[in-house]
Amino acid sequence: MSYSPLVRSEREKRAWSQEQLARVTGLGVRTIQRIETGGSASLESMKALASVFELDISELRSATATTIGVFRIPAVRKSHLAALTASLLLATGLFVAKPILAQQLWLDFDISAQRQDEDQILETSVRAGRVLMAENESTMIQLNNLLRLEVTPQIQADGKEILLSIKLFENRDGEYSLRAEPRIMTADKLEATLESSSDSGYSYNILMTPIIE
Repeated sequence: MSYSPLVRSEREKRAWSQEQLARVTGLGVRTIQRIETGGSASLESMKALASVFELDISELRSATATTIGVFRIPAVRKSHLAALTASLLLATGLFVAKPILAQQLWLDFDISAQRQDEDQILETSVRAGRVLMAENESTMIQLNNLLRLEVTPQIQADGKEILLSIKLFENRDGEYSLRAEPRIMTADKLEATLESSSDSGYSYNILMTPIIE
């Protein structure tokens, strides 16, 4: 499946080169080139691109829709077709069940990063927003080319408390490395705070508020 038209369009809309897009996503230039020339992309690459372009990952997925062929069935009465389908299912022992959809929730977030030398603040980066998440599925949030968070929510049995499992990746020399895996228990519409510091001189302050639909 090809992502090339949408990825190239979003990049050119921002007047970025492929090298600039590679830097802000943490992907390799060759990966960007492969995706833009019709190659496939991994789920992690999709998440990185969706975060930087501020798109839903579903928008990237919808851009990959392709027609793989149409098969025509001769006209038969609906009752005959239903009976034939039921017979085939019974004969093969196959049963079709409705898919169970994961519960969705919103996550309001506010991420700030500061780098300072003694008492002097040298650099500050801030990002705030809202993302739609699905229970037990990871969603990526990125702060410029400094920090990448993968957040996986799990709604507890009472339907109100929410466990946020977080992976913090920090960019070191153009590559993201995992530096912490905190877990925070919070609740619907209750703000959770996470503070972290790095030996690179950055301190991070992360605020997250889950909102169950």
